[in-house]
Formats: sequence, structure tokens, C-alpha cells
Amino acid sequence: MKLRTARVFGLAFLLAPTLISLALALNVPPLRGRVNDYAGLMPADRAQALEERLARFESETGHQIALLTVPSLEGDSLEDFSIRVAETWKIGKKGFDNGAILLIARDDRRLRIEVGYGFEGVLPDAIANRIINEVITPRFRSGDYAGGIEAGVDSILKITKGEALPERSRGAAGPHLLSKDEIIRFAKQYDPIPRHIDEQAAATVRDAGATAIGIHVESLDDGVRRRWMPGKSSVPMADYEAAWDEAVRVFGRNRVSTYLLVGLGEDADELIAGAGRLIDRGVYPFVVPFRPMGGTLAARDGVTAPSTDLLAYVTAGVAEKLRAAGMRGADQKAGCAACGACGVLKTAGG
Repeated sequence: MKLRTARVFGLAFLLAPTLISLALALNVPPLRGRVNDYAGLMPADRAQALEERLARFESETGHQIALLTVPSLEGDSLEDFSIRVAETWKIGKKGFDNGAILLIARDDRRLRIEVGYGFEGVLPDAIANRIINEVITPRFRSGDYAGGIEAGVDSILKITKGEALPERSRGAAGPHLLSKDEIIRFAKQYDPIPRHIDEQAAATVRDAGATAIGIHVESLDDGVRRRWMPGKSSVPMADYEAAWDEAVRVFGRNRVSTYLLVGLGEDADELIAGAGRLIDRGVYPFVVPFRPMGGTLAARDGVTAPSTDLLAYVTAGVAEKLRAAGMRGADQKAGCAACGACGVLKTAGG
């Protein structure tokens, strides 16, 4: 399973912490099958039934799902351990990375769903977190570990088949959450988004509890847009600009963001300049590398991710403009720009 990796600079400076982290690193246990219950959370018969179900699922869909339970992380980081497990076990078909691992550390009361690149479109982080928080954790709290695992795996399998999770129940207090049907009805009014976003539309999203909004263009180069996103390129750039301006008026500066993908063939300096114009508008340009996934047309055509030098150059240029404007992704409080995990803009000071 291919996962994001971070480049490490300053080896001498980081040597001592690295030695400490290696000392605490938990060994990755052997892959014994699809169900690897080293913490003994499932009776043998139910573990075998789950093993057989996952085998049938893999045969029917080609996707690979694995379970790993361990008694304790022994001081290790769950995130680091799960990445090492994924890299060691290599769940998912070679070249497709279409696998996921449900990892549970019993004594630490920590769990995580590690997803391969080729599976992210099927099982995004937001859905994986809902499965953990709404499906698995409540059963664990009542002591039903086997039931929590089975229900969590069942939810993962259903998601891959296009079924949705049950909608969250609304409490009497707290901000109003838009239901799936409300979102669809709302979106249809402005098809294709963002053809037009008026005061009422932006205010509706804000009043529903949103603190930030993303209106994503991916590229400011019309030629690149026509090649990579023929549908969205039919929306004139002037419409995006009007949508951004209205959203900034309603939400405020640095509460509106847009993705800008590096590596689609745009000119690096023009991308940086375009990002500067967005910043002047109060829009946060979330610069991320384009990463073609296995099995896609881009991968078939031999398109590769941008070089490290190109990404570093663009990121540094945009980060400098963001710092000058006093804008940070973390200040958005929500959304992709606030998370920042898809790129290194936050690391560069943006």
C-alpha cells in the first residue's frame, strides 16, 4: 500500500530524536491472513467467519481489506505504526493500492483505518472517521469488541458497494447540520457549481454552521482546464471570481479556499502569480501536488506526479505571499485548507 511520505532534512539535528523513536517502534506482526487478531478480541469462530467474508469480498470486487488488533502500541505512535504496517503488508493489488487496514490497539483504546491511495476515492477520511466514531466505538464502549469489528468491516464493505452510512441524528441543540438530501437539493440550484453563488446561497451554508467554504478551480490556466477538466472548464473563470468574491463577503477573508493542483502542465511562475491574485481577493490558494492514481487514465498515459523541485518552488512562492498577507490555512478552522494534509503548504509557513 503506497502512502504519503515526508522528506526529512537536518539529519544531525534529528538524530537523537530518531534514535529514541526507533527504540519505541513496535514491530509489525506477520500478516497471517485477512483477520489478524493478535489482541484476542474475537472468538475463533467469528474471526474465521470474518476471514471468509473478506475473502469473498476480495474475489468479487478486487479490493483487499485486512484487520489487525494488537494488545498495545507499547509507546509507539498509532499513525507511525499504521503506516509501517501498511508498507510492510502491502494490502491492495500492486499498481492499484486498493486496500484498507482496520487497526485496533486494545489497551491504548486507539483505532484507525489506514487507506491506500487507490482506495481514497471510495473510502475518504471523513467516511472512515464516521465508521470509527459512529459504528465501532459505541460497541467497544459497551464491551462488544467482536460486534464493533464486524459492524465496522460491514460498513466498509457497504461503502465500497456504493451504499451510504445512516444519516446522523439531529440533536435539539447545536448548529444545524445539512442532511444529504438538503445538500443535494441545495447543490442542484447552482448546477454547475459555481455558476452562481448569491447572498442567499452563501448565507445558507454559513447559517447551517459552516465557518469556511471551498470553491475549487484546480487550475487557473484555461488550457490546462480544458485538457484535464472539460466539464468544469465550461464554467468561465469570471464566474469563479464572482463566486469567490461573494463568498469572501459573506464568510470573510481567509475563510474561502480553492485547490490549485501542481503538475498539470501549468507554468510555475504563472501559478504563483495567480495564487497571489487569489490572496488579494481574500481566497486561500491550497496548493497540492497532482498524484495520478493507479488504474486511472492519467496513470495509463504515463503522467507522473510533479518533481520535488517544482513542488518546492511553487509551495515556497505561494507561502511567501500568504505570509505577507497574514493568511494561514489553520485560521480557516475547517475544510481541506485547515487540514493541510494533502500538501506541504503549512510546513512552508502558509
